[in-house]
Amino acid sequence: MNGLFKKIGLVSLVSTSLIVIGAESSWAAIVNNRPLGANDFNSSSLQTIMNGINSGINVKTDQSSVALWNVTKSKNSAATMIIELAGLARVNTFGLYDPTNKSLIQIFEGDDVGNATRKESATIAFTRVKNQYIVTITEVQKNKNDDKDGLVTTGTLNSNFFGFYLMNPQGIFYTEDSANQNGKPQTIVFDGNGNTLNLKGAEINDTTFDKGDDFILAFEDIPFDRSDKDFNDMVLKVGGIGAVTPEDTQTIPEPLTILGTFGAAGFGAFFKRKLAKK
Repeated sequence: MNGLFKKIGLVSLVSTSLIVIGAESSWAAIVNNRPLGANDFNSSSLQTIMNGINSGINVKTDQSSVALWNVTKSKNSAATMIIELAGLARVNTFGLYDPTNKSLIQIFEGDDVGNATRKESATIAFTRVKNQYIVTITEVQKNKNDDKDGLVTTGTLNSNFFGFYLMNPQGIFYTEDSANQNGKPQTIVFDGNGNTLNLKGAEINDTTFDKGDDFILAFEDIPFDRSDKDFNDMVLKVGGIGAVTPEDTQTIPEPLTILGTFGAAGFGAFFKRKLAKK
């Protein structure tokens, strides 16, 4: 395909330690309805990508209902962003969001361009401050010619839940189906299965793909009803973060009842963007 170029980045994070004391807070169970039906998913291209990284994933049958993640379940992690295609590449941004108010915390932007020899990196840390989590994202300083390396971005989460998003002029696309236009799916999530991934060329080659700890996210980059439904526009590996479960949604502690120290959690991505669809 024209305009193909590679992009590899890394997000690595540290560990958490905390004590939870306090009352329960209600939250509707937030999961996605999976697997998608045959008419909602053109699977062949994404399956090729999964085969190429030795994921052991069957993209039709191994879809997870996970929609959000929980920072209190996080631990040591690293992540890799691998590949980017032209078209929307220069305007796509990726990051995490607060599901309580949909505020966005950007991690990568359109001009974070990489290739086989340039592998941009970033770190992300969550720090407990009173009744919130402060999120700090730092681009790792590897290239002296890149004036954005070392740039620090901060944001705030109002709870210990977060999701991931892709944004471009077509819209903002969330890992929660219910947050998207017409409640339609824009992401397919795959839980780890114990395979060792083939992430050749990654700056830090974190090849683990453990169940409940590592996830692959596959995004569709324009609204579902107008898309080709191939879910291969951005594909990410997210490591070292635990998913929100129905049990979590019934027992969310009030913000001020979490005591202790919180280091950081992490995620990472191998991702693919393709030519804008018409």
